[in-house]
Amino acid sequence: MVEEGGEGRWKEFLCKHCYHERLRSGWREEGSAFIWLNRRCHVCRTKASFGEPGASPSDARFCVRHKLEGFVDVVSDKCRFHGCGKRPTYGSPGESEGKVRPKAMWCAKHGRDMKGCVDVMNVKCKQQGCTMNPSFAEAYGASPTKCSKHKGGGDVDVRHRRCSHAEGCMRRATWGLAEDKNPLACFEHKEPSHVDVSHTKQACETPRRVPVRVAEAVAE
Repeated sequence: MVEEGGEGRWKEFLCKHCYHERLRSGWREEGSAFIWLNRRCHVCRTKASFGEPGASPSDARFCVRHKLEGFVDVVSDKCRFHGCGKRPTYGSPGESEGKVRPKAMWCAKHGRDMKGCVDVMNVKCKQQGCTMNPSFAEAYGASPTKCSKHKGGGDVDVRHRRCSHAEGCMRRATWGLAEDKNPLACFEHKEPSHVDVSHTKQACETPRRVPVRVAEAVAE
């Protein structure tokens, strides 16, 4: 547990036992609050992704800005080639059949040398010269290979959620309940209480990239 201080930095560090002991003693301090440090940078509030080589993702202690010398990214996937720490982008479509995106296992340098491996992170439409991301395949459960412009007559959308109408509507679901924002139905089968949750952008409730205390000071 850590006590949050100003400027996005931690004010005090406590183990779980000491935190509960302090609460039992009746400790209260106006303007202070303890939060779990789990997977947060030990210097700031950013998500931690760097730790000692060989550490597990749960042992990440610092963000990229505050990482110590010799620390490595222990959260993100790495190329499976021994000694390579690059981000994987190549994988084998056959090993992940039924998934929209096969798992990336190799970086570009080592993936090109693997038989059957292709770039699974930056997949484009199979139509020559097309740079659109594919959403359509020949059957449900298959990986997408074509965009909406170049899809075949029998191709189906395997990337977006389908309408949940009882009669088996195959249209894309874009309407749902405003509170959960999950698309449930198409325009034809939407309920009176449904709203367009796929195309309506809600305004952010708090200023982006501005700490809460700074925002309050500006408002004053």
